[in-house]
Amino acid sequence: MEKSKAYQYKAHKGEDGVRSLSALKMKNIELAEIVDIEANQSLMDYFFKLTHIPIGLNDLKGNVLVGTGWQDICTKFHRVHPETCKHCVESNIKLSSGVVPGEFKAYKCKNNMWDLVTPIMVGDQHVGYVFAGQFFFEDENVDYELFRSQARKYGFNEEEYLKALEKVPRLSREAVDTSMSFLMTFANMVSQISYKNIKLAQSLAERNTLVEELRKSEEKYRNIVETANEGIIIVDDKTTITFANHKMADMFGYDVEEGIGRSLWDFVSDENRVIIEKNMEKWAYGIIETYELKLTRKDGSSVWVLINSKPLFDKNGKHIGVLAMFTDITKRKQKEYRIRRYNHILEGINQIFSNVVQAKTEEELGEACLSVALEVTGSEFGLIIEMGADGLLHDVAKSELAWEQCLMYDKTGHLSLPSDYVVHGLYGSVIINEKSFFTNDPQSHPDRIGLPEG
Repeated sequence: MEKSKAYQYKAHKGEDGVRSLSALKMKNIELAEIVDIEANQSLMDYFFKLTHIPIGLNDLKGNVLVGTGWQDICTKFHRVHPETCKHCVESNIKLSSGVVPGEFKAYKCKNNMWDLVTPIMVGDQHVGYVFAGQFFFEDENVDYELFRSQARKYGFNEEEYLKALEKVPRLSREAVDTSMSFLMTFANMVSQISYKNIKLAQSLAERNTLVEELRKSEEKYRNIVETANEGIIIVDDKTTITFANHKMADMFGYDVEEGIGRSLWDFVSDENRVIIEKNMEKWAYGIIETYELKLTRKDGSSVWVLINSKPLFDKNGKHIGVLAMFTDITKRKQKEYRIRRYNHILEGINQIFSNVVQAKTEEELGEACLSVALEVTGSEFGLIIEMGADGLLHDVAKSELAWEQCLMYDKTGHLSLPSDYVVHGLYGSVIINEKSFFTNDPQSHPDRIGLPEG
């Protein structure tokens, strides 16, 4: 008995078989590549024990992939001699052609033995046959003289050859018909399972390819997101942060894990809340916005950001959140502020020089200078004073607020120092040190002696 050494597919032993099947094309299939040879061998062995009908599974090239019950007359004679073996292969290929799927054909091979055949199909492709054979019908007379002549022609031992002939099964036509009904069902089962296995393998291969492409795509875009200079977040429709890259976390002083799950409102001051709320209304309509906003870091400090936002929707068109990119523009905003401040100071200096020319008295010049100083510094309280030769502090100019809050008047309307009182307090430190002095927290300064008193 001849068996192919072709690859044996075993679907139950992992992915190697799946990959082998997936590489097959539906128009280029070898039977040996799609059947489980060991499982089919076991099934056919049981079939032979029940029916005593030799059976084989052959490909289109005449190779016997599975066989059982083969008779000595074939295995020891017909399949051994080159000429008679050629008859076997030719019979299998030529005499079995033209058999319609779901039917079987009975024929005598060129070595004068009865064979039965039914095709195996995968989809619409013919890939092999189920053969049953090497028997005689019990109601026929065997032509022994014909077999003696075959023994002489091919040099077989005539006595041994005829002994093998006597062992060939004699079967009733009813038994043959019943057995072939089973074998046609078996052939159809092999066809269906093979076809489904190939389609499944191809589907799995396509799925694996898609999964791998998706993995590579996700890895690519995750690398882009994590190496971006912009902070990137995804916020759901309840303003909960569901994704943040490392740049976003660094920008606001949080770990990534610490930031995810927080509310967007944790980063927005009350004064800027209305801006976010207005943009949320636009997000629901798919409007894309770019705007600047001052947000709050974990440590309470401020960070200015340029926000580019894109609304997100599900497959039904429902708004489910927003994807936003944050660019830190704090340094730019600080530079803009300094430029505005410098421009303001320059404008103030120009005004002072202009007022120097126009002022008629020292008091008018002092009032103009004080007005510019208040405007540039954004202050509400201001004085310009000088120490007179008489030891009194003479006011040159004062803001209305300063004048209203000053409680130290004498009869002449000037600030007055006690007769033996040393100049002290914040104003005194400026006079004593002869240096300018600025503070945003006069109440906490160590030289303070009371405000506005003194």
